[in-house]
Amino acid sequence: MIWLGLAASLAFVPGILGATIPTGWAVLSCFLPLALWRKGSVSLLHLALFLTWAYAAVSLSWTTGQGIWGLWLLTMFCLAFWLGSTISLRPLLIGLCIGAWISGIVSIAQVMGYDFVLRHNPVVASGLHYNPIAQGMFAALLIVGLACHRMFGWMIFPLPALLLSQSRDGYAACALGIAAIFIRKPLILLILCLAGAVYITSTINLSDSERIGIWRSALPYLTWFGHGTGSFLDFYVVIDGRLRHPEYAHNDFLQLAFELGTGAIPALACLALCLSRTRAREWPLLVAFTFLAAVAFPSYLPITALLGAVAAGRIAADWD
Repeated sequence: MIWLGLAASLAFVPGILGATIPTGWAVLSCFLPLALWRKGSVSLLHLALFLTWAYAAVSLSWTTGQGIWGLWLLTMFCLAFWLGSTISLRPLLIGLCIGAWISGIVSIAQVMGYDFVLRHNPVVASGLHYNPIAQGMFAALLIVGLACHRMFGWMIFPLPALLLSQSRDGYAACALGIAAIFIRKPLILLILCLAGAVYITSTINLSDSERIGIWRSALPYLTWFGHGTGSFLDFYVVIDGRLRHPEYAHNDFLQLAFELGTGAIPALACLALCLSRTRAREWPLLVAFTFLAAVAFPSYLPITALLGAVAAGRIAADWD
């Protein structure tokens, strides 16, 4: 699986191989379907996730947005979930480490003024990820995953990418995931999350206010059946008197509920049951991913979605 992690993390070179649409999805689209040929045991968690996928497929009949794209992203997540339940994560993490190291080198070059790779923010380094938030989330999840498997020597590889991203989401997810390795008590971790949220929101910046504005605008549009998979991509909001097209809800659970309504319940139940396995090795990684899913959009970026899905799949493999 080293090759998969390496290919997925190096497939996207902003400005050369795509710009705002990560071409890592193309890599996953080529290789993840091969996971169906791998042997594994099907648990109730696999069936629950499949129910949400089936509902999303049916929702194509009434979706108001880019339904095929939304269904395909969900398909990739489900395939990565199955892959995670059939493999060891260590080789995948090694491949991702090499990609994160190269992205970190690009970030260092960007800090030194060499802008040969396109980036969203001209002030903050983003390496091979265009958006520094995306790089911060990837590096944070990777560091937590390495810590889960006691691969401490490899943690130096994604560290520059995390530090130079200046992503508060990434920093918080990394800290929470590392804490979850030692504190296997969900209630205590929830208290830590709330304390961190109070601290962060004590000084709300422009990005925070826009994120909250998206949430407030999307909540009134929640329906029982949802607007159909991919419909949030055509959702526009008015923030501070300006019409915005956010693309993501910056809360994957809210976006899933917006698109699928009650059809999202099986997938959310699957996640909740995976999170209940606090002694699982990959549990801290899934905790960090869940935190990011509540404040950002890791399920809609190829590498972070891959990490979150395989972690959940690894836990689901031992469910029975």
